[in-house]
Amino acid sequence: MPGMASGVYAILCTTTGHRYVGSAEDLEIRWASHKTSLNRGSHQNKALQYAWTLFGETSFTFEVLEEVSSGLLTEREKHFVEKLAPEFNLAPVAARPLTKEKKVVTTVRLGSGTSSTLKSFCHALSKTQTEVVEEALHDYFAKWNFNPRRYVLTTHNNKLVLLEKSGQDTKVLAIEDRNGVPLSQLQDSYAKKYKAPIELELEGDYIP
Repeated sequence: MPGMASGVYAILCTTTGHRYVGSAEDLEIRWASHKTSLNRGSHQNKALQYAWTLFGETSFTFEVLEEVSSGLLTEREKHFVEKLAPEFNLAPVAARPLTKEKKVVTTVRLGSGTSSTLKSFCHALSKTQTEVVEEALHDYFAKWNFNPRRYVLTTHNNKLVLLEKSGQDTKVLAIEDRNGVPLSQLQDSYAKKYKAPIELELEGDYIP
């Protein structure tokens, strides 16, 4: 990506296929700013933040859609928003004032009688409705299309084993000896290789 370039960009969640489209006078700085806010959990786009927190940074890519002069940014951003209908954008048209936040994954439409049942269920668990609904969504996504594969680093017979889990299927991808390589380094290496978060399920006696 050339430094100081201005243009229109997309942030793509490779796990869900959802996009965020924006524009900036400096694309490189804008992407760095997005990542800083998202990693801190303080991004103003709550839907994008929710997905980033749920799936992790490795599930997102940054793509330059078009390099244009600063005077054409709003016009070209509007073009791509209308063309791609990005799910994470809060407003349907670029530069239009936001009147109501768009919910992507946290809006739940309750049927007749469900609301009182949910309230009673939450009361029994001592949790808010938001907590219960988001936990249920997380479990649903993990089971179905939004996160079809999980990569798990575990231990067996004093060795590190990388597993790929998809539904009821489990595949062994790698077996590593405990040769002093820091666990975080190995985890990052696999995350880059498979472009996905690596979960840890280690034995209690394992010392990274």
